[in-house]
Amino acid sequence: MRIQTKTGSTFGATLFIIGTCVGIGIIGIPLASGVSGFIPALLMNLLIGLSMMATALLYAEVILALPDGTNLLSATEQTIGPLIRFIVGFCLIFLYISFFTSYFYEAGTMISEFFKENFEINIPIYLAIALTALFFGFFVFMGFWFSSRLIFILIGGLILSYLFLIISGSGKLKEDFLLRQNLVLIAFSAPLIFVTYAFGIVIPSLVTYVQRNAKKILIAIVIGVSLPLLLACIWQGLIIGVLPEETLWEAYESGDPLSESFLLIKKIPWLKKAATFFAFFSIVSSLLGSSLGIVDFFFDGFSIPLAKRVGKKRAAILLLVYIPACLFAIINPEIFLNILQYGAGLGEAIINGILPIWLAWIIRYRQKISSTRLLFGGKPLLLTLFFFIIFIIYLQGLEGVRQ
Repeated sequence: MRIQTKTGSTFGATLFIIGTCVGIGIIGIPLASGVSGFIPALLMNLLIGLSMMATALLYAEVILALPDGTNLLSATEQTIGPLIRFIVGFCLIFLYISFFTSYFYEAGTMISEFFKENFEINIPIYLAIALTALFFGFFVFMGFWFSSRLIFILIGGLILSYLFLIISGSGKLKEDFLLRQNLVLIAFSAPLIFVTYAFGIVIPSLVTYVQRNAKKILIAIVIGVSLPLLLACIWQGLIIGVLPEETLWEAYESGDPLSESFLLIKKIPWLKKAATFFAFFSIVSSLLGSSLGIVDFFFDGFSIPLAKRVGKKRAAILLLVYIPACLFAIINPEIFLNILQYGAGLGEAIINGILPIWLAWIIRYRQKISSTRLLFGGKPLLLTLFFFIIFIIYLQGLEGVRQ
């Protein structure tokens, strides 16, 4: 196996960002935000989505300012210091083990149920989880260039299932449902929305994939976030405009809109098939992008040079990531599903919100490293982003107290 020598395309980088963005979180956004009403929910979705686009551009800007192969850990150490590097590393590893546990569990469950319902073949969930890990593990081992073929297929399936979903439900929309508003309850949706647009882990890898071409990574991030944002807004309108208010309140009172969303998918006939395929492609496309990103993150943590991130070393890192997640998904996924419910939003707000602003501020205004500016607006915009994310974290704290 050789390292990538060809320059990755803007299209390929965009697909990886779309796939990583449209993850498991997008399924739960309507129930997470629905109790506040469509207009407030739409506003929160747009604000967080655009802020995460901005911080992703800052991440890319930081990586471009530092040597090739730099990832979040070495970038943090070079700009802030070893203590923050340790904290960032611990939080990211814990967070993404939780994500992968959830991905494997949900994907394995869907595969098992699909074969049972359609072909009367009983595939144990543990076997479905193992097969999922083996399949995607092979592509992750082969790297970005090889995986770009698979992500094209996955995004194609995602878009087709999404279109089928929208067509199936569009005739059931009720205008008065979309006019409901309860702005005070908008904080309920913030954690899950942050998780949905969290794709910072893949940015350093994509910078290498496009051979540090600033224009390509800029276009990929802008388009790669805009499309999932549009999909999420339409998905919000569909579900909020179809479901009665008591269903939305049940999700709010449960404190777990994601689990409620999966239960709802199974209960509503017109929603079940299309939404199940949409959920599956959302999960596995995010699994692929996140896996590629976290493998490079570990390489960076072990200070392994870019040229040696192949072969046995790549296989060892991949096993280090996948084996714990698969075991947790098989033995007791509830532990990490609960962690995602209560801690993922806060973790992503810090890692993909506060940290890139901090890094970019130091690179730009303290170390004054010359690099391509991908996000304009200077200090005022960075401060605005910082205080907006602090405000969102505050809202999440209020919601956490409620639960």
